[in-house]
Amino acid sequence: MIKNDIFENKLQGLHSLSSTAVDTKHIETFREYVLNFAANRSTGLNPYIFSEETGIPFRDVLSLFLFSVKADILNIAWNQVCPDCGGIHSNHDTINSIDRDSYFCFLCDSYANTALDEWIEVSFSLNRDMLTPVEKKISSNIWEYTEKYFSSCTIMSQKQLNTLENLTHGFTFIEPGETASMSFLPEADQRYMLFSFEINNYVYFDTTIKAQNSTPRIFDIEINSTQFNCSSPAMHAADTTFRLTNRSGQKVLVILSNYLHGRTELEPRFRPFLNGKTLLNSQLFRTLFRYDRISQNLSLTLRSLSILFSDIKDSTILFEKLGDVKAYELVNRHFEILMQCIDSRNGAVVKTIGDAVMATFNNPIDSLEASIDIIRAINKWQETIGDFGIKIGLNEGQSLAVNLNDTIDYFGQSVNIAARVQGLANANELWVTEPVLNNSKVNKKLIQMENNKEVQIKKHIAQLKGIIESQTVYQLNFIDVPE
Repeated sequence: MIKNDIFENKLQGLHSLSSTAVDTKHIETFREYVLNFAANRSTGLNPYIFSEETGIPFRDVLSLFLFSVKADILNIAWNQVCPDCGGIHSNHDTINSIDRDSYFCFLCDSYANTALDEWIEVSFSLNRDMLTPVEKKISSNIWEYTEKYFSSCTIMSQKQLNTLENLTHGFTFIEPGETASMSFLPEADQRYMLFSFEINNYVYFDTTIKAQNSTPRIFDIEINSTQFNCSSPAMHAADTTFRLTNRSGQKVLVILSNYLHGRTELEPRFRPFLNGKTLLNSQLFRTLFRYDRISQNLSLTLRSLSILFSDIKDSTILFEKLGDVKAYELVNRHFEILMQCIDSRNGAVVKTIGDAVMATFNNPIDSLEASIDIIRAINKWQETIGDFGIKIGLNEGQSLAVNLNDTIDYFGQSVNIAARVQGLANANELWVTEPVLNNSKVNKKLIQMENNKEVQIKKHIAQLKGIIESQTVYQLNFIDVPE
């Protein structure tokens, strides 16, 4: 249950924090949703599901959730999720706490890379200060209890849960420093495993033929913070007892089951979830959580990132012509226009370099739409200020998210190519690489614009500075970009 007085107090704070950014009607919808959500004790608030169930656009939901984190209504977590079983390897309050570029899933006996646009889930949950503690009742099927160890995007059918129950032979909770026992009769020629979500590890046992004598076998196992310590992984098909001593420093749940690795019938389905790339491409996130950054010696992979570079055409001449003060005012106004266009297309400004801007997007169509918006806005602005040109380059590809100058930045050849392609452009031109143009939505958009005689597209083979292989690039000249 929710503590209404604390919740209502925090809602007032949310109204104050987001007064110009979030619709008050959306906050009221959020209030009703949270009250129902808390009553049902669900595992996590998924912004995509919230958007679908309430009809509030996802972009507005994300703003609502981020401000709710700042108002201490929601907690945010960066979860490293196994792509095979949906188990959470580890969760972190901030991206700062992610400390490795790959992780091991003991349930699947496999490693996965920490790719921000694949299996880094950003989840939201209610702040515990608002909740009345409720002890969760444990049913005979322990797997219904373990939902907290899995991503809220994971969908396990009742049939799968029943299968897991049938494969499970026992479980026990062990307090730090205490010892507990589990006994069972294994079958011959089978493999069994003991595992714990808390220490993220397992130990397995192979059974031999049925023992000639019925003397029970006892295994003394010590559990530390990272593993099970056991002298022998082999056992007879006879009465067996595991004597487990918890030296991990935390309460652990230990489950005994048949070996689970490679059981394709247990593979879950997944709901859509907010991944790390989408959040980093939110301008609001970068503003509200500007002190979040990646660990200094770590780089996190993005399989695909849309990258925009822009620069002012002949900015040196502009300063000479107008003088420092006037030119500085124009450059700042140009930054405002770019920020508005980029943010409205679900992108984020990563940094400015002199007069240049680097921005990133989730997909090529958003980066193209933002570029068109920028050129449209600059053309309209030119009518009042005179000659002012902007050059834009787009690329799509793999990159690394890194900590550079105490902010989240991107590194890699895809970034270098985007910057070089921008250098080919003339005033109010957009140049794009082949990966951008080959995107189906981009291609469809540009074909439509060509048919409407709104853009001229010219193909080039370019040798970009610092890039060994020549690149196929496309020059886009907008004849008339309508409002």
